[in-house]
Amino acid sequence: MMYGGRLPGVFRLLQLHFHFGDGSHMEQGSEHRINHQGYPVEMHLVFWNMKYLSSELAIKSPEGLSVLAVFFKVTSRVNTALEPIVKMLPHVGYKGKARTLSLNLDKIIPWKLTPFYRYKGSLTTPPCTENVIWTVLERPMSMSISQYKVFVNTLSWDSNPYRPVQPLNGRKVTFCNA
Repeated sequence: MMYGGRLPGVFRLLQLHFHFGDGSHMEQGSEHRINHQGYPVEMHLVFWNMKYLSSELAIKSPEGLSVLAVFFKVTSRVNTALEPIVKMLPHVGYKGKARTLSLNLDKIIPWKLTPFYRYKGSLTTPPCTENVIWTVLERPMSMSISQYKVFVNTLSWDSNPYRPVQPLNGRKVTFCNA
């Protein structure tokens, strides 16, 4: 569940996925930037607003979705909380395949979610609906170079699973530090 932080309701986790580059540039892979700084991996946790009674209704409704974006930097230290995901990646392999996995999100995402940036936008993958409340955490998490290589070398895509940074198109981005 996700709530508070000026969100309009209580949101339940629907799915999570990752965006990353091809390994050639460590600042390429994330779909967001902070002060022009990109990261090699960005995780999106997609939540649906429970006031709509189902994720199917929320996906089609105003403020129906909230996505928490978490950056990952590559370090020498293994992130043990990510290991269940990393071990599952060879079993996913191709775009469109999904697996169910039991995770403790409290260990993956930072316990302190501030500071963050908030704006109203769209999903970055189809159906690209314009009903998403984005929360982009400022502080990156870490993963080891070996974990990063599993992402880059194990998953097979037609192209890199991230899209270039999009223009704001008049969207207001709010910085929250408390």
